[in-house]
Amino acid sequence: MSTTPDGPGTDGTQPPVEPVPPQPPVPGTAAQSAPEAVPQGVKPWEAPAASAKAPSPILRILKLIAVPLLIAVAFFVWRGMGASAPEVGSCVKVELGAGDAVSDLSEIACTDAGANFKVVGVVKNVSESTFKADTEGTTCQAYPTADYGVWEGRSNGYVLCLEELTK
Repeated sequence: MSTTPDGPGTDGTQPPVEPVPPQPPVPGTAAQSAPEAVPQGVKPWEAPAASAKAPSPILRILKLIAVPLLIAVAFFVWRGMGASAPEVGSCVKVELGAGDAVSDLSEIACTDAGANFKVVGVVKNVSESTFKADTEGTTCQAYPTADYGVWEGRSNGYVLCLEELTK
């Protein structure tokens, strides 16, 4: 005796199921505010704009070399390595400001009418505090014709031992 049920699906398969239509969103839920999440003027189905072309390997290498090189040059110029002290025998124009402080010092030709001092010695690696503490003028004592000493630099600089030019 056989106990197989009669009717649809008696061959061991399930009867077909009808699809359920989507339900409308419930007022006050996130599904209702979704259309507002898309910025105005942008279509949600558009693909994002293509990104810019990747830089070439040569350009990347140039950037890797040029950026550190520029930083190094800026550092040495800032530290005063770009400008050197006037050499012994050259002439300078010294302008004094308030309290006999040097407001400007520039190297010029000795034949120039503005030249008022001649460099008779250069003492390197002198800190500003050491120079200011030298009230006896011992920094330029190795140069007997020196009338004045002028300190130039940042932290460690140099002292120009200057002889006044008589006109």
